[in-house]
Amino acid sequence: PDNHRARLWLGSTLEQLERIADAENVYEAVPDTSDYIVSAQLAYANLLMRNEEHAQSERVLKTLDANHQTFLTREALGIQYLIREDYEKALPYFDAMVKSMSEEELADNSNPLFHRGVCLSETGQFETSVADFKRVLELNPESADALNYLGYTWVDRGENLSEAFDMIRKAVKLEPDSGAIIDSLGWAHYKLGQYSEARV
Repeated sequence: PDNHRARLWLGSTLEQLERIADAENVYEAVPDTSDYIVSAQLAYANLLMRNEEHAQSERVLKTLDANHQTFLTREALGIQYLIREDYEKALPYFDAMVKSMSEEELADNSNPLFHRGVCLSETGQFETSVADFKRVLELNPESADALNYLGYTWVDRGENLSEAFDMIRKAVKLEPDSGAIIDSLGWAHYKLGQYSEARV
């Protein structure tokens, strides 16, 4: 009963079997003093989000972050707010994460920088967000998400259209099965009155 690592494995197995309530009970049984409390509570909060119990998931993550703050707890809170499109609340978490990371760490994982850029853009700080997107692309030129987001936004604003088209086309080549990216290319053609190309 004190093998908390085994509890995590059991919880994961129950999730795969769609026994969600049982999995939640297993994760909740991991005590706060356990070395596995962060992993257990993150898994529990993820299940709550999956069941659209957003308020409860937020409470779990906030308590976890207050008592056992790690990079992962801040990331989980930021992503939860991002999913809910609460960009004002998400921004401080991603901002803190980026500021805590070295250049080497950002090169290995530029997602916090990309997410901060999204939050800045969605809260009306577009010019500031461009710097984040460009930095992501300096660190990872193959980031389809950054190429698509910046390219789409420039097209929508009627700015840097040639560069924006190139970015979106590159994103399509990188992820040809992404509906969101294909949509961006169609929207770009539509915005420029290229209706035949947009339809295709």
